[in-house]
Amino acid sequence: MSVLQNLLRTVVLAWGKTDLSGDSARRGGSSWTPLLAHLLDVAAAAGVLWDRHLPPHIRRRLTLAFGAGSEATARRVVMLLAALHDLGKASDCFLGQWQHGRGNARTKAQATTWEEQARAAGLPLGDDLAHAFYARHEHITAVVLPRLLGCACTECGGTGERHEGLHDAAVLLGGHHGHIPHPETVERARGAAPAAQWGKVHAALAQTVADTIGLDLATVAKVVDPVRPSARIAFLYLVYLADWIASDTEFFRFRTPPTPVTHWWRAALQEADQAVRARRLARWQARPVTWEQMWPDTPLPRAFQADGMRLVPAEGQAMVVVESDTGSGKTRLALWIAHHLARTCGYSGLYMALPTRAAGNQVAEELRKFLRTVLEPGEVQNMALVHGTAQATDLVHQLLDAHQAQGDPLTDLASTVETATCTDDSGLAVLDPWYLRRCLALVAAFGVGTVDQIALAPQGSRHWALRLGALMSKVVIIDEAHAYELFQQNLLGAAVEWLAEGGASLVVLSATLPCSIRDELTAAWRRGLGKTGDEDASQGPIMVIDHHGRLRRGGPLPRSSWDTEAPDQHPPD
Repeated sequence: MSVLQNLLRTVVLAWGKTDLSGDSARRGGSSWTPLLAHLLDVAAAAGVLWDRHLPPHIRRRLTLAFGAGSEATARRVVMLLAALHDLGKASDCFLGQWQHGRGNARTKAQATTWEEQARAAGLPLGDDLAHAFYARHEHITAVVLPRLLGCACTECGGTGERHEGLHDAAVLLGGHHGHIPHPETVERARGAAPAAQWGKVHAALAQTVADTIGLDLATVAKVVDPVRPSARIAFLYLVYLADWIASDTEFFRFRTPPTPVTHWWRAALQEADQAVRARRLARWQARPVTWEQMWPDTPLPRAFQADGMRLVPAEGQAMVVVESDTGSGKTRLALWIAHHLARTCGYSGLYMALPTRAAGNQVAEELRKFLRTVLEPGEVQNMALVHGTAQATDLVHQLLDAHQAQGDPLTDLASTVETATCTDDSGLAVLDPWYLRRCLALVAAFGVGTVDQIALAPQGSRHWALRLGALMSKVVIIDEAHAYELFQQNLLGAAVEWLAEGGASLVVLSATLPCSIRDELTAAWRRGLGKTGDEDASQGPIMVIDHHGRLRRGGPLPRSSWDTEAPDQHPPD
């Protein structure tokens, strides 16, 4: 038996999660699951999300940052790093929480039994877990990980150069509970899991995960270089999702030592696939749809809409600004553009932002109709209403009921609204209650909500990278852009810059957009692209900036072509 295999008999006794909720006990399972098992669950979830959830432009950014241009390498490296987010749980201060933290007499007794087994197996627990040097486990991860992956700087106990990429990745993982830690916070965690005590356990965990997913651990230091801001956000976004999915006891069962690690890995891959399918996290695969199929009640686009359709680039991300009167058909044009960009760029969905909750509730009905026609016949996708009182709306209850009708249990909200059904010739929008949790609504493929979800995404609120990562994966539509307060406009500029850098596309709609706001948004978009671009002498109420930063305008000038059309030909906005 190798040294590593012998050490694993001890390492698997470090617990990663305990059954405080009683879910495992109700299934006849264990009262705890090994830390190593949870790390493998997260690695499996990250791999499935890479394959089925992340849009191509996000994978490209991660490939450059974590694979030196090789997607296969980047995928494995990201799986490893995502798994090691909880490495700091192998420490006295964390492992002692089961016995000395919250819990009842039953859980305390289970903790006592576990501790006796762990000490007998040789797990290097300190003598007094109740008074162990305390630090949050994610901050301990930020301290110990660079050394394990090849950094030889003085902070890591060596005499070589500091590997900035490894330290950056470790600090990002140190933020997986919502806030990226300050360097001083990380430094304070240094004494919580000394290498002399826990170093071999940490090394065994890292090596075992790397071996299991088929990655040479020595490769990591050669390829990790997350310099690009959007790559860092995308990485943390994926870590958030993978951890939350792998922590869902509805799909992931507790493992029991001494079951072989290979068995845990096979189970993790199967459960991760089931969870991603059940939560409908696979990215939107937009199919070819004509305008007539999309809007059967207005089978021909108006001249104004047709001009906008012709202006949109055939490939690459874009920013589109549409200025036109209320009722002119801007919303339907924006949805057509979003569908086109999803087809050409592979976006995972779209988010529509409005100035008020009431306006968002109205537009949500239009989006729901849109999804019936553009989704594949029988296809089901999640659609979220994203604002503080969404759960009080009839639409959300209808979507929850529609989700329940697809065979998944409804966990909390109930409604007397008639349940929707999915016909053979149309798609269906539903809402899994999972997306009602904090911050997860924006992860749903389709969403309608308030503009503050965009404006605050780059700000330092908890889990801000989850919001921003979700938006970077989509086409974002900002409606009634003229109606926002000055502070919202300032925040929007920062968000627009982030969206451009992250590869998203943006559609801005307004009836009366001031030139100053248009210019500010245009400048922010180009800053995000890192391009100044050029513009021709074209004019019109529709403006398009392509991925090269080039600007073109088009559409009807002052006297628009729809002024003389019959009112019943006007599509609703």
